[in-house]
Amino acid sequence: MLKDELGQYTIETLTSPALAAQFTLLDHAFSGGYSRSIYWFKLTYPQEQVANQELWLEIQPPYLDDITLYVPTRHGWIAKKGGDNYPQSSKDLPYRGSVFRLDNWQGNELYLRLQTSSSSVLIAQLWQPERFAQVKQLEYGLFGFYYGAFFLIFIIIMLQGAWRYDTVHRLYLINMAMALMFMLGLNGFIANHLFPHQAWIGNHWTPFFSMVGCATNALFYQKLLGITQRNLALWILFRATFWLTLLAAFSPFIDIYNEVAGEVHLVVTIMAIAALLRSIWLCYYHKTESKALILGHTLFLFGILSAILALLGWLPGNIWVLHGPQLGNILSMLVFGFILIKRIREVLDKQKEAEQRARLAELEREKEQRIRREHAYLADMLSHELKTPLGMIDGAVQSLAKLNPHPQEEETKRYHRIRRGVARIDNLINQLLHYERLDNGTLQPNHTPIRLQRFCQELIANHSAEHRIHLHCPPGLHLNADPILLSICVGNLLSNALRYTPAGSPIQLTAGCNKQNVLMTVQDTGPGIEESLKEIVFERYVRGNARRDVEGSGLGLYISRRIAHLHQGQLEVLPVHGSGACFQLTLPQTNNKDAYTHDTNSSC
Repeated sequence: MLKDELGQYTIETLTSPALAAQFTLLDHAFSGGYSRSIYWFKLTYPQEQVANQELWLEIQPPYLDDITLYVPTRHGWIAKKGGDNYPQSSKDLPYRGSVFRLDNWQGNELYLRLQTSSSSVLIAQLWQPERFAQVKQLEYGLFGFYYGAFFLIFIIIMLQGAWRYDTVHRLYLINMAMALMFMLGLNGFIANHLFPHQAWIGNHWTPFFSMVGCATNALFYQKLLGITQRNLALWILFRATFWLTLLAAFSPFIDIYNEVAGEVHLVVTIMAIAALLRSIWLCYYHKTESKALILGHTLFLFGILSAILALLGWLPGNIWVLHGPQLGNILSMLVFGFILIKRIREVLDKQKEAEQRARLAELEREKEQRIRREHAYLADMLSHELKTPLGMIDGAVQSLAKLNPHPQEEETKRYHRIRRGVARIDNLINQLLHYERLDNGTLQPNHTPIRLQRFCQELIANHSAEHRIHLHCPPGLHLNADPILLSICVGNLLSNALRYTPAGSPIQLTAGCNKQNVLMTVQDTGPGIEESLKEIVFERYVRGNARRDVEGSGLGLYISRRIAHLHQGQLEVLPVHGSGACFQLTLPQTNNKDAYTHDTNSSC
């Protein structure tokens, strides 16, 4: 090999004794790195190997720009052109690389001139035509297997459909497509088969898609490894690699690829090492898929490392420069493909579980609706079948009391006992009816202006123990609410307080307001609410354990809280110092002031 930095040598000057002594002997394939220098090679073969037979000289890799082979004949030197700067029609043989037919070769020496805008790598091999055909047939079979595996995993991921909504899957498919474009150019198939007459396309194809493939690789690895701005150093490295390689993709079109490719490949190598270290870190913290990630990034790094070192001129050039990155890329993408397929299966399994839960929830909902319909039917039946005879019983008892103007004490007790029993059953039916209407969502509040002091006085008068209920309410306080529902809500609180408070003990009903809300509290001096029940006391059928002899259905507080929620309010238990329980009802303050213009003494 002889380096011609100034491009001043010709075939005539190279054969002179002075320059012949300056050639450097190579015992391996040549790798000169990214350089614009011209390299001359003198290829010498044993005489018995080349005598009296037709031979073909193959020059690899296919992406070399300008190759000129000088063949000695009886009439002087013949120059044969090769490289991807020339269309296939101008070459000796149509092939993905450069193949020169050697006819009438005199002697055992050949001279070859190499000039390229990419890495100066040269692998030369002399073939007999029959042997060349056999080896290349096997080679194309391996390429078919190689590209077939690539297409297979691509189609599998495509058919899975996760790319429609998942960024990692989309980047995987884009990365595979860019890698495929690069490999088709690297192996010479673009220039040989797709654009045999447009040499400039094949010349720019490989360096362009080499850089674009590295850019998509950086994005794919970043997403696959879960690198975000919280991993700032890695995030900057992968983002910088993406933008650097993307910009470098246009360098062949402005003829600076030779100057930038070496530095870009170093950055890509650092990125690949960082990706492997990130996978090892994930494995250390027992993250899922981390071992597969280590395998995939190891294969990728193994494939590109020695090839890049050869392209940079740091290692001797060999066939691994061509096939190492491709083999490492296909194996790593297969591993990453299996990772993505596993993720899809996990997502599908979770979807199936969610669908099963949804089906079970739907069955539960249908069951609950059926139970509610049964409850509604029961409530309607109770209302229709029981309220009428109850009214008749209550009316009959009142009539008996009027027919006996001077009843004995025992008779009066029995009249009251019967009427209390009727009232108890009627109250239970009313609770069930309101519960059913609240639970099925058919009950809507009819907001009406309410003078709260008068409302509370009427509510207290409806209870038999009104002398025990002490009201504290300013005269001008007002509220916009459904009076029937509000009377049920506060009435339930008063009924509970009367049931659980010893006879003769007072109950405090207090009403007040702040800037946003009206506050009503009912406080008694009974046994209070156990701590274990305070969180569930407003649920259906929950009753206190303090007094099991107390009448009740366990629906009063549940209904009261639902009524509060219907008014955009809240009902809660307040802490009490000493014995007793305290419930506070909070309702939004009314905005309708015009309905109360005559109430000028409101304290709110």
